[in-house]
Amino acid sequence: MPIAFIDTSFYMPCCLPSPSSAAAKQILEDPAYTHYIAELAMVEWISAAAKTLRESKITRRHLEDGYNKLLLDIATKRIRVFPTIPGLYDKAIHVLRYAAVTEKRALRTLDALILVTAIDVAHHAQQKIDFFLSDERFANLVKDLEISKDYVDVKLVQHSPEPPPSFLTRCKRAWRAF
Repeated sequence: MPIAFIDTSFYMPCCLPSPSSAAAKQILEDPAYTHYIAELAMVEWISAAAKTLRESKITRRHLEDGYNKLLLDIATKRIRVFPTIPGLYDKAIHVLRYAAVTEKRALRTLDALILVTAIDVAHHAQQKIDFFLSDERFANLVKDLEISKDYVDVKLVQHSPEPPPSFLTRCKRAWRAF
């Protein structure tokens, strides 16, 4: 069965009120795939959702509902959590050094940890996996890194851009700032 490894950037809009991509939801509902996220993605999800809350783009209720959706997706095995494996950090250090020294590319720490986990999922499954992302910079970097080419096929899925705030929303924000 094909494996879909889901990056946090891809999964976030499926849990929170946002102009999310219908394609992303369709992939998450595709029974042909076994869906995985990294254990680290659960921490990354909360961090990203909290940032969205601090920016007043969502409410606390949205954050709680989104987190409950994540937990429900895990409990019902719609998404499986790939555990943090021994040696993950050593592998991430190797990938970070490789990206910087050999490829002359900037790879963020959390992205390195997620990439190493995706490669480990492929290694354990003994097959190449589809790696779904919505972060274009990270997707392009993974596509270019020689070390990931035998393990992951990058699937960049762009979410709909956020519409500009309405006049009423802008007025409310201005009033709160006043």
